[in-house]
Amino acid sequence: MIPGGGSQDVIRLRGVTKQFRRYGMLKGMRTLKGTVMHRIRRRMQRIHSPGPGSLVVLDGVDLDVARGTTLAILGRNGSGKSTLLKLVSGIYRPDVGVVMTRGRIAALLELGTGFHPDFSGRENVWINGTLLGLDRKQIAQRFDSIIDFAELEEFIDAPVRTYSSGMFVRLAFSIAIHVEPDILLVDEVLAVGDEGFRKKCMAKVGELQAAGTTIVLVTHELPLVERLATRAVVLEHGHLYEGRTPAESIAHYLTGQAGPAGPFELRELRLLGPAGVALERGGPFELATRLRVLADVATPVLMFECNASNGTVAFAANTKDHGCKLGPWKSGDERELVVRGRAWLQPDLYALRIYAATAERGPFAFVGGADLRVAGRRSALGPCDLEAELTVSGG
Repeated sequence: MIPGGGSQDVIRLRGVTKQFRRYGMLKGMRTLKGTVMHRIRRRMQRIHSPGPGSLVVLDGVDLDVARGTTLAILGRNGSGKSTLLKLVSGIYRPDVGVVMTRGRIAALLELGTGFHPDFSGRENVWINGTLLGLDRKQIAQRFDSIIDFAELEEFIDAPVRTYSSGMFVRLAFSIAIHVEPDILLVDEVLAVGDEGFRKKCMAKVGELQAAGTTIVLVTHELPLVERLATRAVVLEHGHLYEGRTPAESIAHYLTGQAGPAGPFELRELRLLGPAGVALERGGPFELATRLRVLADVATPVLMFECNASNGTVAFAANTKDHGCKLGPWKSGDERELVVRGRAWLQPDLYALRIYAATAERGPFAFVGGADLRVAGRRSALGPCDLEAELTVSGG
């Protein structure tokens, strides 16, 4: 527990280090006899066959999360994001340092975590509710609401090993939110499931945020981070980086994903249009990006990308494919890329991104971006709006 009743922090990490042993390749185990003998010798000699050292996943991490914060954790696969959530939830213990929390925690970690595969959905609701701190009366009061939200009435008495991954997520998410947690930990599981249920989950997350629930979210869906997060951190090489805004943390993450930004420096980025107001479908927009060249580039290529909130690429184009041959550029030059278009898109929050490459085949490095919201009522699936009319002869 976090000491001091006056503090607003509900999660606090101090000097947290977590490492895992590297295991080398086991030799002489091509037969059953070799495998058994190897394990016997290892137990007798208390040897764990370590490789060269240990893998330090978290290295002296400090983190404070205040009540009501929605924190997104970004990072490459294997960077330790899930490990961090498991430390906060109490599944792991730190090798060094202290993890402190305040309040009830509900965790949505690996798919199926906390479910017994041979028990029915009904039985797993009771088991999970009990593990999360509810008594029998509280579970009984919320049981029908849990099943209704999960939309699993027809399957609630079937063993959960017969459930699809989407059904697992529905039940796990429904239980977690009905526990009314103070802290909700979510590790990628919202990436599973159909579009309708995802929207329902997002609406519920908005309700939890309004109620002051602290949410820690691990995801690779950057539009989701932009939409939900009040803070974002990047986990890399065991350490945390946090920009002044979630957008700055995202930019840091994308630059690291694509490699060094190379000889391009963002000088200015402007999204021209009605400031702070969502565009109507088909409304004009203009994104102007000014770059400074830090070294000579023979064949630069610039790329524009527009992503929907679920990560779907709605549009992407680069100067090479548009027949716009650039270069050579000299160190110290400044260039401006202007993207003009009309937002023939379904209502959503879109991420506009600019990338640059020093060669025609890439790799592209993230330069900068902005968000574009399109207003209205969604009338079709997918990001694009073709203004199609559906008519049937004869009524």
